[in-house]
Amino acid sequence: MEEIFDHEHYNVRYDKESNAAILTWKEYSEVDHFRTPLMKCADMIRKHRSRDLIVDRCDVDHISDKDKLWVSKIFLPALKRSGCERILIVSKNGDMTVPEGYPFDLLTGKYRVKMIPDVESGIALIKTELTGGVSEKILGMTKEEALAYMELPADASWEDIDNKFWQLSKQYRKEHGEEAEEKLNELSKVYEIATGKRDREAEEARIREGKKKYWGKTSDEWKNYFYYTWYKYLIGIVLGIVILNLLYTVFLKPENDARVISVGHFVVEGEYFEDKAMEVGFKYPYTLEVNVAVPNEVGEQGDMYAEQAAAAALMADPDIIVTDNRTYPYYFGNMVDISDYYEELEDILPPEVYARITPVYCSEAHFQELAGGFSDRETDTEEYSDEEIMVGLLIEEPELIRSMGYSCLWPDEEYNLVFSFGSGELQDPERTRELLTSVFLEMA
Repeated sequence: MEEIFDHEHYNVRYDKESNAAILTWKEYSEVDHFRTPLMKCADMIRKHRSRDLIVDRCDVDHISDKDKLWVSKIFLPALKRSGCERILIVSKNGDMTVPEGYPFDLLTGKYRVKMIPDVESGIALIKTELTGGVSEKILGMTKEEALAYMELPADASWEDIDNKFWQLSKQYRKEHGEEAEEKLNELSKVYEIATGKRDREAEEARIREGKKKYWGKTSDEWKNYFYYTWYKYLIGIVLGIVILNLLYTVFLKPENDARVISVGHFVVEGEYFEDKAMEVGFKYPYTLEVNVAVPNEVGEQGDMYAEQAAAAALMADPDIIVTDNRTYPYYFGNMVDISDYYEELEDILPPEVYARITPVYCSEAHFQELAGGFSDRETDTEEYSDEEIMVGLLIEEPELIRSMGYSCLWPDEEYNLVFSFGSGELQDPERTRELLTSVFLEMA
């Protein structure tokens, strides 16, 4: 079958014997008249699973700059996707030189490029490569003639054909020169005919040609394609979801209106603070927990890189910091004086509840002393104030703490939590205080 698109500017055709697309330019063309035949070639190559494109533009020695840019940006990627592997270029006057003005530099590195004296030579070269230089007489053999060539009976079995093939192969390999190479090539083609491979492939090609194509493939070919490449699409889907989620987080997701960071030697399960925050009117609460074990004498260790994780979490300007009695002094720098809030609680909470809340204190000098030990560096504490500041409120209510999802890990201490306000500017001070107060009210 031969497909031909003939135009006053160009001729595009498909040559079945060489399985190649051939483009011949008749006169100078640009824009649509230049680009249309090239895209027809790419479509032809994709449709017939070709690998070669033969181009003859000896009668045209110039390509416009804008069309060169189009070739680079649009055509060559499309040609690569079609399956093309090699471009054979007809040289002017058969001198095997690149036509003047031809964008040869765009092709090298992306395709195998070969100069040929004329189109017929290119077709002959491809056919020789496809047949291995085997004569038409051999290629035209019937199965019976192939078996006779191998000196086998017409009813020879697959095993007989295989054994004879390997015997003859060994015999020809012992010989040297071009004649031995030709014999081996002929034997390979004869073997394909004798085993029926040639006829099966021809029948499959005939059946495929009659089937409906969808973007160059039959439905069965698409099934096989997806069967062996499904994981690539799965990876693409996962990456797409990750990218969409990232875009949503960065550009579309509303900013968190409440941040509760828990830093201490405990593990946290559940969404206690998220639920509490939404109960008091926050819409987009954010919570984060870090299990960190500050220097201690009981041999406890937190998660790997916990100190860095805690520092990074506290840089998010939390509204509320939840920690424990042993840990809170180490994060004094991230807390604020909470004494005014503590006084307010006296008028809000039942007296028996208020009495079970213990204020905790820390000074700047003590914090610097602890920080020096925490980071293995010496600190001169004399220049820092030793005034005690109320930075947190301590509760020791094991049942409540467990119901909040906190499991305290210090082996020598009862369950306890310390609540503080972050040192950054509170996004909604009144509602943040209401959130923390709702926790204390659960002690009633």
